Amino acid sequence: MQKYIVLLCLIHSCYGVIYTLNDTEYNRMPAKYKGDLYDKCHWDEDAVYCFAELKLVSDTPSPLLTMIQEYSAHNTTHFDYTKLIRGVCLTQTCKHLYNGTAASINDTEIRVAIEACVNEEMFKDYGLKIKVIRHFCNQPPKDKPLDTLDYAMAIICLVILLANIAGTIYEPFGGNRKDFLSRFLVCFSIRNNWRKLVAPVARGNDPRLKRLKGIHGMRTMSITLVIMAHSILACVAFIDNPNYFEQLYKSNMLKVIFNGMTIMQTFLVMSGFLLVYNSLLHAEKHKITLMSFPKYIILRWLRLTPPYAVVLGLTITWMRYLTDGPLWQEVIGNEVNDCKKYWWTNLLYINNYFDDSQCMQHTWYIATDTQLYCVGALVYVLCSTPRSRKIVLPLLLVAGLIIPGVITYMLNLDGTLIVSPEAIHSLFLNEPTFNYTYRRGHTNLAGYTIGLSFGYLIYHWQKKGVDMSRFRRYRFGVPLLVLIGTGVVYSGSIFFEDVPRYSMYTRVAFASLQKPFFGFIISLALVIFIFKIDDIVRHIVEWQGWTVPSRISYSAYLVHVAYIRHFVSYQTTIWHATFVLIQQMTVGFVLVSFLTALPFFLIVEAPLGNVTKLFLMGSPREKDGDNKENVKADHSKKMLSDSEIVAIEKIVPLKTLREILSDERTYENSRV
Repeated sequence: MQKYIVLLCLIHSCYGVIYTLNDTEYNRMPAKYKGDLYDKCHWDEDAVYCFAELKLVSDTPSPLLTMIQEYSAHNTTHFDYTKLIRGVCLTQTCKHLYNGTAASINDTEIRVAIEACVNEEMFKDYGLKIKVIRHFCNQPPKDKPLDTLDYAMAIICLVILLANIAGTIYEPFGGNRKDFLSRFLVCFSIRNNWRKLVAPVARGNDPRLKRLKGIHGMRTMSITLVIMAHSILACVAFIDNPNYFEQLYKSNMLKVIFNGMTIMQTFLVMSGFLLVYNSLLHAEKHKITLMSFPKYIILRWLRLTPPYAVVLGLTITWMRYLTDGPLWQEVIGNEVNDCKKYWWTNLLYINNYFDDSQCMQHTWYIATDTQLYCVGALVYVLCSTPRSRKIVLPLLLVAGLIIPGVITYMLNLDGTLIVSPEAIHSLFLNEPTFNYTYRRGHTNLAGYTIGLSFGYLIYHWQKKGVDMSRFRRYRFGVPLLVLIGTGVVYSGSIFFEDVPRYSMYTRVAFASLQKPFFGFIISLALVIFIFKIDDIVRHIVEWQGWTVPSRISYSAYLVHVAYIRHFVSYQTTIWHATFVLIQQMTVGFVLVSFLTALPFFLIVEAPLGNVTKLFLMGSPREKDGDNKENVKADHSKKMLSDSEIVAIEKIVPLKTLREILSDERTYENSRV
C-alpha cells in the first residue's frame, strides 16, 4: 500500500498539483477574502471603500508561492489562492497612502494606494507582494440621481397596479359583461386570476389531458432544485473559511447538487413532449400547414415576453437602488450596465449566444428552450407523415449527440459543466464549457428531440389503445429508475475527483451522452405516469399541492436570481460558512422566490397574458337567438382551466390568428 501511495504522490508532483493540504500548511496561505468593515468606513462622509482583485507575485523564488500555485492548480474543487479579494477602506486603513475623497476619485491613485497598502501587510506576514488586477470603488445607489428609465418604469408599474385595483373592484359588478372595456378590466381582476390559479387540475373534456397531472410535480421539484443550485452563489462570496466550501465537494450528498445542472434537461424534455403531444391533440380537429409555423413563434413570444420584460425593466431601473454594499458594483452594477446594453438580446431570446453579458444570466434556459421550440415546431409542421418523422427525428438525435462532442473536442472543454468555486465566484462569465456546450441551443438538441419523439410515441400508444397494464409487473423497478436518474446526475462527480484531467475521449463521450441519457430517463418517467404503470411515485408527482407552485414556476424562475444577487451585494463583512447556515440560506431563497412569484403572477404575469389574449381575440361575435356562442364561451372557460395544467406549449390550427385564439388553450399552452 505504501508503494502505491508513494507512486501516487510522484504522479501528483509530476503534474505540479497539490490536491490536499493539512490545516497547518493551509493556514500558511494568505486569506482568500479579507475586508475592512464597510459600515465603519462609511461613518466618514468622504469615505472611499474599494474592492480589488489582487495577483500574488514574488521578486525572488518563494516556496510558499509555489505551494499556493500548485494547490490552486486543482481548480475544479479549489479556489484560486493566487488571486485574492480585498475590501479596503482607503480613507481609514490606508489614509497615510491616499489623500483623495469620494468626490475626487482617481483610478490611478487608487490602484497605487491599494498596492502599497496591501503590500505592507503581505510582505511583512508572507514575504510576498501583490499586483492589482482590477478594482472598483462603489458609489452608494442613493447618491445616484433618478433617470428617465427609472421614471418610465415607475409609471408602467403604477399603471399595472392601478389596473389591478380597478379590475378587482369592477369584476364582481361587471364581470359578466361582454363589451371590450369590461373584458379588459376583468383581465386585471386579482380575484379572477386567483380562481384560475387554484382551479382543479385537468378539468377538461379530453381524458388524455388528465394524465398530464404529473408534470406539475416534476416541474415544481425541478425548479426547486434549480433555485437551490443557484443559491450556491451566495455561499461562496466573501467567506472566511473557503476551505470548508472546498470540503463540501467530497460530500456524496452534495455532489448531486454540484452536478445538478443536468436537471435542466427535465424542462427541455417536457417542453418537446408537450409541443408535439398537445399539437397532435389539436390536429384531430384542425388542419396544420406550413403557415402555422409563424403562428407558433408569435404566440410563444407573446406569452413569455410581458412578465419577462417587466422583470428586465425592474432590473435595469429600480432594483439597483434596493441595496448598498461593497460588492454592489460587481454583482448588481455590472448586471444593470449589461442589461442596458443587451436588453434586446433577452427579448429576442438569443442572449445565450452573448457570452460577455451578465444580464439575467439564468434566463439562458428560456432562450435555449425557445430556440429549440422553433426547431420542434418546424419539424412538427413539415413532418406530417410517419415516414418523414422516422427520418428527421433520428437525424436530429444523432446531430444532438455529435455536436456537443465535436465542440468539446475542438475547444478542449470539460465533459460536463464543472461548478468550481472560481466559476461560481465569477458567475460563470467567460467559462468556456458553460458558454459553448451548456447553454447553447444547438448543444441541447438531443434532449429536446427525445421529448419530441416521446410526444409522438405516447400519443399514438394512446390512440391505438396499447395495453400498458402488462408492464405493471415491473412497477417495483420504478424506484430503481429514480436511482438510475440520480446516478446519471451523480456521474458528473468523476470530474471533481483528485486526479489529473480525464482524457479527451472520456470528456467527449460524457459531453455527448450524459444529458441525452438523463433526458431518456425523464421520458420513461412520463410514460410511467401517463399510463399509470406505477402508483407510489405517480401519486407523489400528481399530488394536488404541486399545482399552484407549478403554475407560478415561470415567475419564480424569473425573480429568484435577483434575490441571490442582492443578498451577495448587501454583504458588508466577512461571514463564516456552516452547513446549517447554507441550508437556511438555500431554503430561504426557495421560499422567498415562490412567495414573490405568487403576487407577481396575480398582478403581472396572468393579467398581461389575459390582455394579450384579449387583443388578439377581439370582441366576441354575437348571434341573435343562437345559444351556440354561449355554449362555446362556457366550453372555452373550461378549456382554459384545463390548459393551465400544462401551461407550457401552444397549439396552433390553420386558421387566422384571431380564430386560433378562439380556443383559449392555444394561447395558454404557449408558456415555457
